[in-house]
Amino acid sequence: MKLYEKLLFESITKKIDINLKSYIDSKVIPMYKNHDRAHDEKHAKEVIETSFQIAPLVKEDINPNLLYASSALHDVGLKVSRDNHNIHSAKIIRRLKILNKWFSKSEIEIIAQAAEDHRASLEKIPRNIYGVIVSDSDRCSGYNIERLMERTWLYRIDDLKNESDETIFNEMFKHMNFKFGKEGYAKLWLKETYKVFKKGIERTRKICSNRDLAWDLFQEMRSDGRLKR
Repeated sequence: MKLYEKLLFESITKKIDINLKSYIDSKVIPMYKNHDRAHDEKHAKEVIETSFQIAPLVKEDINPNLLYASSALHDVGLKVSRDNHNIHSAKIIRRLKILNKWFSKSEIEIIAQAAEDHRASLEKIPRNIYGVIVSDSDRCSGYNIERLMERTWLYRIDDLKNESDETIFNEMFKHMNFKFGKEGYAKLWLKETYKVFKKGIERTRKICSNRDLAWDLFQEMRSDGRLKR
């Protein structure tokens, strides 16, 4: 995050209720420790930060408390299962009584819908602006090809640890191309997202659409220790 983006992020997050932030930081984000390594605490924090980079650019008035909760809680359903984790996240949010301290029933439903609608594989635009921002922010590894390569590796290495590098790479490239290549299914809903991350998005699409370029980056990252077995 660049300095001006960091300052903007800090200025906006100062508006978040201190007790809500304390609960999210101490109770929710640590939940991600129990997820797979591609959806760990680092991922949760990245989605939060990206959400607050995008939010100031949208035309709608954004409630920072709602955005903080929506971005932090979007993947909590992974503790139930990977399949339909967005649905599980929404169910957990609707049952989370502590949220009543900070949000009305209708606001909790907004947070639940944001979680339910965030997955890249869903074809319909999320039902509310928080879901739209969280959905775009959840693609944040697609704005940084090195981070995408790292997360894709982490998601596969445990199951494929006995396979060759090339075999693992082939599985990785198939996924990255299908999701983030030039014809990939991972949509961006906001023009503001593309505006902020244009350079990274275009580089990712280029590399994810070209096996030779992706292989060269993979080998570089394996050699310098960024992709460890």
